[in-house]
Amino acid sequence: MNDMMKTYGTTDHKEAMNALSVKLKQCRAGLARMTIRQGDLRRGITMANESGDDALCRECGSVLESMKQYSDAARMYEKGGAMEKAAGIYIQTKDFDAATPLMSKITTAKLHSQYAKAKEAVSVTIQKLRI
Repeated sequence: MNDMMKTYGTTDHKEAMNALSVKLKQCRAGLARMTIRQGDLRRGITMANESGDDALCRECGSVLESMKQYSDAARMYEKGGAMEKAAGIYIQTKDFDAATPLMSKITTAKLHSQYAKAKEAVSVTIQKLRI
């Protein structure tokens, strides 16, 4: 225990434990990001969700988006509180069931416009198929 207290530059046990807890959280966040990058998406996403860290969820969403895993990315953005990013991806992938509940939280006119145009395009396509 004394070695740990020296490592973190404190003589207070609680301070040393808090510093250790912060480092452990950082390590787990890095592990979640790298697990996703290495291709074990389910495990990495689970680790990010269990962390309860909104910033980590947004970072993992960004990694997933760069890997073209759009539905997983949107869910991670949503979990991380980045509703506009999540809605943008849901609209892009035409997942209107997931996008609709988010639209009430979106203030960007551009996203509302994209949502309306995409829904209209899908509606027109469905009507053409019926004819």
